[in-house]
Amino acid sequence: MITLDTQRQSIVQLNVGTLYTDESIETILIRNQLKAYDEHLVQSGNLNLIEWLLYKIHLQNSSISLLALRMSPLGLWHQTVKGMLDVNVGIQPATSALMEWFDESRESQVGLIERVSPDNTITLRTISSVPSGTYTELTFTEPIWKEFGPVFTRFRS
Repeated sequence: MITLDTQRQSIVQLNVGTLYTDESIETILIRNQLKAYDEHLVQSGNLNLIEWLLYKIHLQNSSISLLALRMSPLGLWHQTVKGMLDVNVGIQPATSALMEWFDESRESQVGLIERVSPDNTITLRTISSVPSGTYTELTFTEPIWKEFGPVFTRFRS
């Protein structure tokens, strides 16, 4: 039996290419922190994109209403937080910003920017839906990401 010290708030680090199931220590820690905020934020099964995003956004700015984000359509979270204190919504990428766009089939795509290189190439991290729960990294050159027409949201000034 595993006993977790859930009182201590540590930052959970995920590894690219790893599948996070409901039994993974990282998934358990993320869900415990989300449950402390509101139990309705937690799903069952493998770690999903929304849980991971809510967790990461809460680390950046604890004044953001996670329930408001959870009830907003993925890909339109920038509309929910636009105008809030310490939140900047724009068209320029920044490290730790949420990147939202719609692909050619109008499906929302979302991830957090890990890094922006001097030539504006961005490295994005996300949780894949196929297979569900896999932490992935994507890299886009500036001409490619600009074609997406993304919106970038920074949750701290």
